[in-house]
Amino acid sequence: ANKTMWYCLTLAEKTGTKLSDSSATNYTFNDVYWNQQRIVFQADGITADYAVDKSGTIDRSISGLVKVYLYAGGVAGGQAPQGYTATIPNATTIFPNWGASHTMQDLVFAIVSVDYNREKNVTGIGNMLFEVTSDMKKPGDVLYDYLKSNVYGAGIPVDEINTASIAAMNAYSAETVAYNDEGTGAQTLPNRYQINGLIDTDEDVLKNAEQIASAAATWISYDTHEGTWGVIVNKAETSVASFSDDNILGN
Repeated sequence: ANKTMWYCLTLAEKTGTKLSDSSATNYTFNDVYWNQQRIVFQADGITADYAVDKSGTIDRSISGLVKVYLYAGGVAGGQAPQGYTATIPNATTIFPNWGASHTMQDLVFAIVSVDYNREKNVTGIGNMLFEVTSDMKKPGDVLYDYLKSNVYGAGIPVDEINTASIAAMNAYSAETVAYNDEGTGAQTLPNRYQINGLIDTDEDVLKNAEQIASAAATWISYDTHEGTWGVIVNKAETSVASFSDDNILGN
């Protein structure tokens, strides 16, 4: 009836498999926001019931008028928001004019339909924000994925990456850390380091790789003899050699 508007919002590239366990990256859609208000969905996990702002004020203007379909990895990767158990249909069956050639491969995206209603001031898509998390958190997994990706990363062949050094980075980052909190006493961090931030893919790839490594107290290194990229973890080690007048020849 010329009143429904459809939008496809691409949110991110889907990252690859994790070095630590060879599993695919899993994504969770935590919350969806419409004009700075969190959407609460109906039982189907798709149709907006109402929106609520930070103060708890409820706005029902979008109720039944806005539908949000969430996908992680392609048109068949439909996911309900956290807290809902709905089944999300293949995107090609709902988005107008999409067919077999519209795969959205390895993309995290949302499809939004909006029913025009001037009385409720719903005349187009609002300012939409999405809180999305992934389970790729181990620093070595993140760095390895970035180094080898030829889409958003450095595009380094796998056989030119020292995976043993990156596995050691994962192991060191996964160690627990004991500390003393002034208010509560002895505490233990479950992990020394995790990666949970964003990088700017407009930046130089080496700069981004160095930032990922630096976040886990690690340096990027290149072995000219082996021809491989790897890392050096900045941590205490056992001395393997020392220099003195007994083993230094000449001035």
